[in-house]
Amino acid sequence: MKCPRVLIAAPGSGSGKTTVTMAILSALKFKGVHCASFKIGPDYIDPMFHKNILHLPCSNLDSFLLGEERCKHLLVKNSREFQVIEGVMGYYDGIGTSSDSSTYEMAKITESPVILVMSLKGMALSAAAIATGLQNFKQDSGIQGIIFNGITDMMYPYYKSIFETHTSLKVLGYLPKMEDCEIGSRHLGLITAEEVNEIEDIIKRLGEMALKTIDLDGILDMGKEAPSISSTLGETKELANVNLAIGKDLAFSFYYDDTLQYLEKLGVRLLPFSPLKNERIPEDAHGLYLGGGYPENYMEELSNNYIFLDSIRRAFQKKLPIIAECGGFMVLQEFFKGEREYPLAGIFPGSCEMTSRLQNFGYLSLSAKEDSLLLKAGENLHAHEFHYSKSEFPGDFFYGQKPKSKRGWATGYGSKHYYVGYPHLHLFGNPKAAKRFIMKMKEYKEELWQKP
Repeated sequence: MKCPRVLIAAPGSGSGKTTVTMAILSALKFKGVHCASFKIGPDYIDPMFHKNILHLPCSNLDSFLLGEERCKHLLVKNSREFQVIEGVMGYYDGIGTSSDSSTYEMAKITESPVILVMSLKGMALSAAAIATGLQNFKQDSGIQGIIFNGITDMMYPYYKSIFETHTSLKVLGYLPKMEDCEIGSRHLGLITAEEVNEIEDIIKRLGEMALKTIDLDGILDMGKEAPSISSTLGETKELANVNLAIGKDLAFSFYYDDTLQYLEKLGVRLLPFSPLKNERIPEDAHGLYLGGGYPENYMEELSNNYIFLDSIRRAFQKKLPIIAECGGFMVLQEFFKGEREYPLAGIFPGSCEMTSRLQNFGYLSLSAKEDSLLLKAGENLHAHEFHYSKSEFPGDFFYGQKPKSKRGWATGYGSKHYYVGYPHLHLFGNPKAAKRFIMKMKEYKEELWQKP
């Protein structure tokens, strides 16, 4: 399938990949180009900004969580007139000291032309040396173009001349520093799109600037040279007609769109509800999914939302099939320690609190001690952890082994009717686990029918 595309990468984090990607998406939309966007890696927040611009779901392309074939499948399935893929971290930065699961690896998997975004502060000719080093570090780097970030219109001809004289990269323009378009950050990265004041105005200003300063036609021409791509993944067939309650609001917003779409294709009807609005789990739910997010920012409200907390307790008592990840796990404990102790659902023992640094962080291969909702004993499930909170009792039902490392740790709680813990899952990348979850919901539904 012909699938015009470019991949936006950078020498390292903080170079401006997300801002430049947002500007390009907004500008292409102004030009009437029907775009789709993708984000490499497990990040939840950057895709929210893409989605805010295009009003379309943004797929995560993650070779560890999904595998190569499923990444290609998502690129093909969700493609439109033009695709923009945003990278992660530095171009070659992957698992451990390797380039596995890096932006470079995904550029190879998808055979995408790569455009570097570079911040040139404090550099002149050295910037060309760095870009050339990245381009030539691997023979198949795929790096073809460059966009300068944070420079003035007066300095652009100077840097353009340097790169055109000393590199083979195509110079595709620049984005000046736009302080009125800067997006704040917190402990897990950027604040979410829903929390940014005047997000529509920021998107508009970025797009209008990119129309003036970025060579959009050059980007489109480069993307059209990408080779055709195909996927051998078969169609998803409906498995069961069941209802899944999903907590969705500012406190619980970390869900992969492709997980939710996959569950829907398998026959799941999603029932969104808001814990922050003190809504109970819908009565006709056959399962519950409570994802991550920023519950720590709303503990006063959540602690006082007795209707929500009581419905959680009742769900566990009734053995409702449940997945609760990270932030979802936090509210299932007895307390949150902040300015004071905030009582929570009390399903699992102990308390949690925020810390000043990342706790267990990175990709994991989870194995279970015994058969459980998603895993049979001895099987593995790919996941990732990324959190600043710390739990007194994080659980020990699973063992999480870091890839390419001797390091690992016990984590999470499991049983035949729940998966609870810090590790995040991508159920599209773990179809066996997704189907077990659905079949457990089907079993729960059938038991309800049999009750007088």
